[in-house]
Amino acid sequence: MRFNPVSALAAGIAYYAVQAIWYMALGKAWQAASGAVPDGSYAPLIWAFVIALIIGFVVETALHATTDPNPPMHGIKFGLFFGIGLFTTNLFEIHQFEQRPLALTIIDGLAVPLCLAVAGLVVGLFHRNNAKVA
Repeated sequence: MRFNPVSALAAGIAYYAVQAIWYMALGKAWQAASGAVPDGSYAPLIWAFVIALIIGFVVETALHATTDPNPPMHGIKFGLFFGIGLFTTNLFEIHQFEQRPLALTIIDGLAVPLCLAVAGLVVGLFHRNNAKVA
């Protein structure tokens, strides 16, 4: 069970795609809650894509050696566990100190677990053949 760069790339692209759909759907609400005003620059989109590729690499690294009998479900659980358990809880704490609107915390806080779950699913689909049959 070796690191699969194609899986990492696919997971990163899936992460970016879900994130793009999420923020396109919630863009006006996010903008109102964050107070951000887009300046027309493509730099944030480029950075988001680069970061998504790094996240795809991280998810592949974390899951490539799974022996779980259902790697796709394991990937989804991984994404939700770490997304909610680490990112969302930390974001909630930070937003409390920054006195950010709860709507912003909810929009941003749910995006990452969702995107990580999809990235985990993609990696799990690539590693179905590695699963141990009980």
